[in-house]
Amino acid sequence: MTDQNARPDPPLIGTRFQTYIEHVSDIVSVIDMTGKVLYVSPSIESVLGYAQDEHIGENVFEFIHPDDLDGTFERFLEAIDQEGETVESAEFRFKAADGSYLWLEAIGRTQIATDIEGFVITSRDITERKQRLRELRRYETILSHSSDMTIIVDGNLKVEYISPAVEPMLGYSQGEVIGTNSFDYIHPDDLEEAVDALSRTVTHPDEVITVEYRSSHADGGWVWVEVRGRNYLDDPYIDGIMVDVRDISQRKEHERALKNERDRANALFSRLGEPVVEVVFEEASPYIKRMNDTFKDTFGLDESAVGEALDAHIVPEESIESAMLINEDVGSGNVSEREVERMTDDGRRTFLLRTVPFRVDDEARAHAIYIDITDRKKRERELERQNERLERVSRVISHDLRNPLTVAKGYLEIAREAEDPDEALEMVGEAHERMDDLIEDTLALARQGQRIVEFEPVRLSTLAGRCWSMVNTGDATIDCVDDVAFEGDPDALAHVFENLFRNAIQHGDDEVTVTVGSIGSHGIFIEDDGPGIDPDKREEVFEPGYSTSGSGTGFGLAIVKEIIDAHGWDIAVTAGEAGGARFEITGMRLADT
Repeated sequence: MTDQNARPDPPLIGTRFQTYIEHVSDIVSVIDMTGKVLYVSPSIESVLGYAQDEHIGENVFEFIHPDDLDGTFERFLEAIDQEGETVESAEFRFKAADGSYLWLEAIGRTQIATDIEGFVITSRDITERKQRLRELRRYETILSHSSDMTIIVDGNLKVEYISPAVEPMLGYSQGEVIGTNSFDYIHPDDLEEAVDALSRTVTHPDEVITVEYRSSHADGGWVWVEVRGRNYLDDPYIDGIMVDVRDISQRKEHERALKNERDRANALFSRLGEPVVEVVFEEASPYIKRMNDTFKDTFGLDESAVGEALDAHIVPEESIESAMLINEDVGSGNVSEREVERMTDDGRRTFLLRTVPFRVDDEARAHAIYIDITDRKKRERELERQNERLERVSRVISHDLRNPLTVAKGYLEIAREAEDPDEALEMVGEAHERMDDLIEDTLALARQGQRIVEFEPVRLSTLAGRCWSMVNTGDATIDCVDDVAFEGDPDALAHVFENLFRNAIQHGDDEVTVTVGSIGSHGIFIEDDGPGIDPDKREEVFEPGYSTSGSGTGFGLAIVKEIIDAHGWDIAVTAGEAGGARFEITGMRLADT
């Protein structure tokens, strides 16, 4: 009896064949009709970890995975039943020396009728391929359920694979697209950018390149897609460029609508007639982001101011604290509207400031609209003054005129009953004269206060001389120490000079001296050497109806102040060099004659 475990004599398989199989990486083995191992090539050690002679004489089916055993054994029996030389192949898991199972692809040739008298089996380790196939099938299963589309193109841009998402996304079937050129589906206007992206994918195989373009739809339209491609040309299983495609039509539509809205907003921002600035808040302080042309012109700024603090350019020093409160309010997200004073290229102006806060990402911003209400505020103040004048006129009519009217009525009754009515009638006449003076001054006061808009050259000495001649001056004298010129309304100013001259003569003695001159280059004065005005009464003298003389109406100085205010000047009363009254009119622009 021979030893069944003895290694076959090498000549059984041939010396030349043995020499060959010792230099191949695949496992070459010989088994008999029962599955017993007769021979194994040396490569079994590098593939499965066994020594070459370790399992000679053992049954090969003892090492096959139980789940694969029945199918493999059935193929083996089919080969035995066939006559002549047959070739069979099978894939199964085989137990390695470390106890793990490796996938083998085995091809067997029947050599029973030859000197070998068995089966020659060539086995190749396909574990990695099986793993990759499993991954690819899993990936393909995922792709079949994904709304995104996956494409694999070869080096010539031919589509080798496309996922089922192509139909809902672009309306094509998989079969229609496979084998076609991928660039045939790109919009002509986007082709150059797509070619550039492909070039970068080829030259940068480790990077994912992203590009957006319009892809054709089966219905003839175009679909915006985002394409992310990566180079797998060197991968033996993919062997191409893998591209993930996502439909971004809705996003593009949203971006287009947002752009249109932004363009409209920018056009409105630029063309708005009011000054508008967009600011970004940094630590509760507004910094200029952009300005419309009206804002630049109004505040004398240009593009170099972008990025700088807004308040530093336009907020007056005394308004900094209130501006900080506004900034804090707006920076907290509150819409604001309030009146503010700001410095413009033409000086200080009054604005209605409307601020609308908003956010861009996490950045707090605001639009600030400055509506110039300077003229409106002036008109409001003038209207207030007019209302005050009307109130004063009403008071005069209802009170001051009532007294002389009552006196006139009383003396008229006396005259009717008296034998000699002349004295009583004389008192009636004086009362009427008093009413006439009051009416004239009241009308003059009502007419004043309107802003003087038409100015003409006036010479101080000429105006003073003309007004002096219109007043009953008696033995009083006038001294014009300066001859300067200025712009004003000579007719209105005549009331000023005549009233001040009468005031000096009425309160001084018969020989009072009135002096007229200039105050630097910005004003004039009219003073006398009479008794002057009590310092405690100097603010009251300009009030309508105020008088220290029983013969006066009390409206003279009130009319003077209204005329000076109408010119945009200021008037104040103080003491003259000789102790008399000195009236100073300032805010003018004088020129030498």
